Amino acid sequence: MSARPDYEDEDKEGDGDFSDMLSEMRILLPGAQMLSAFLIILPFNQGFAKIVHMEKLLFLATFFFALTSLVLLSA
Repeated sequence: MSARPDYEDEDKEGDGDFSDMLSEMRILLPGAQMLSAFLIILPFNQGFAKIVHMEKLLFLATFFFALTSLVLLSA
């Protein structure tokens, strides 16, 4: 009874997990790109100048986290 077939089964399982993770990344990455694109466009709207300072800080935090998630998903 060789231990080799057990290792081959684990390799096949690991490849399945990796391909599942890649397919999930293919779904998440365009969503993060779209969110970042909308957040980039937002300050150029006329209504953005009318919001209060706290909302602008909230926007900057959201923008920062969206870009961070985009970088981490791309890495």
